[in-house]
Amino acid sequence: MDSIGSGGGPLSPDAARIERDALRLRLRAWRRALPPEARAAAADALVQQALRDPRVTNARRVALYRPVGAELDPLPLARALAARGATLYWPKLVGAQMQFLAAALDAPTAPNRHGIAEPVTGDVIDPAQLDLVLLPLVGFSADGQRLGSGAGWYDRCFAFRLQCAAPPWLAGVAYAGQECRLAAAPWDVPLDFILTECDHRDAAASPAGASFDAPHVLEPAR
Repeated sequence: MDSIGSGGGPLSPDAARIERDALRLRLRAWRRALPPEARAAAADALVQQALRDPRVTNARRVALYRPVGAELDPLPLARALAARGATLYWPKLVGAQMQFLAAALDAPTAPNRHGIAEPVTGDVIDPAQLDLVLLPLVGFSADGQRLGSGAGWYDRCFAFRLQCAAPPWLAGVAYAGQECRLAAAPWDVPLDFILTECDHRDAAASPAGASFDAPHVLEPAR
């Protein structure tokens, strides 16, 4: 079981950061080990799972991400949502802030400072006006904690959700094997629900001592 702060009392901030960084490395390695055909199959299965959730099918203003490396690809789902009439929004880094710009799937993009494709132009939306946000994950816990790249872009952008209810609904997107155990920091904005190639489920508090093991299909060797 991969865990953060799962025993022996609370970790110091530095120790927690070191554990999170180590967990990121393990989960990214596990993800990279997935063969391309398995990743493609998971992206298609994600569409079927997501379209079973009314928070997804009813959304008209949807923020997504372009996959980096071996992240679970949401673009097949983006095509399905666009076909249903949803307007798609994509993240763009502007200084220390992340904005969301409306753009079609085939609209021009340019790499940002991290090499991630961003829309060149598009109408900017207030994040609070989005219906649904699909967030990339390095890892996630059953109670809705998210392990991201560590830069805090999404936590800063959606910090207002710590004081108010959805919308926007915050949905984490990841392979089922990225589930782990995480302790929340005060600034962490939890997920409302989780979408994987295997299921779609609400984030819920997990029983004390519960363990979540990554599948051993391709034990390794943003």
